Amino acid sequence: DALAAKKAAEAARAEEERRRNEAERLREHAVFARRRARQLAVLASLIALGAIAALCYALYARLETDRQRAVAVQLKEQALAEKANAEQQRAEAETQRQTALAARKLAEQREAEARTAEESKNQLLLKAIPYRLCSVLAINDPQATEDFWAPSVVYYQYGAVSRELLIAQHRRDNRQYPFRNYTVTNTPTVSDAPGSAVWIIKFGMNYTLLDQQRRPATGELDITLRVDRNYRVTQISQEVVKARKK
Repeated sequence: DALAAKKAAEAARAEEERRRNEAERLREHAVFARRRARQLAVLASLIALGAIAALCYALYARLETDRQRAVAVQLKEQALAEKANAEQQRAEAETQRQTALAARKLAEQREAEARTAEESKNQLLLKAIPYRLCSVLAINDPQATEDFWAPSVVYYQYGAVSRELLIAQHRRDNRQYPFRNYTVTNTPTVSDAPGSAVWIIKFGMNYTLLDQQRRPATGELDITLRVDRNYRVTQISQEVVKARKK
């Protein structure tokens, strides 16, 4: 629209210039007509019989000049009107451009707000995962936590295992330690894993385990999780800070 308006304005300016040239030509023609009328007047003084004809011709020439002058004035007014219209179209085009620019800025702002909201939501969901892990490890029915794990998980020192094998391992751990408690000890940190579409979550965790004879095993771990875009754990590793078993 802005390009079309610009082309229309250039066409209007060209038309105005053409009409100015036409008016100048008409004025020059009028001057010539007046000169011709004076020549006829001189000739009329010499030729008595042609005086009436010369007078009529001069009158006609005068009327024609006035008519052409009126046409020139009309063309000039029309050119001015077209110029004003072209300027109005340019103003409208500029207004449309400013409106489009404002709309684009608003869209960019809303997109940025949406990204911020999405990032805030991700942070909340991701920082909740360590606390859910504590619940997953403490629950007596590991099958109920199936959606917490990805189909394949890099599980501690065991490497990649299937979700089914991981759940079976949890059942064995539950039989060995029927009473379990896990606690997040610090604020989890979340970052993007370089070169992959996963997040990395790091946090500290305390644990207390009681076996069948209620003998305790306690300790503190630094846990690192890798989480995919569906908020499922794809890898879990740990570093023992301290451990004690009675």
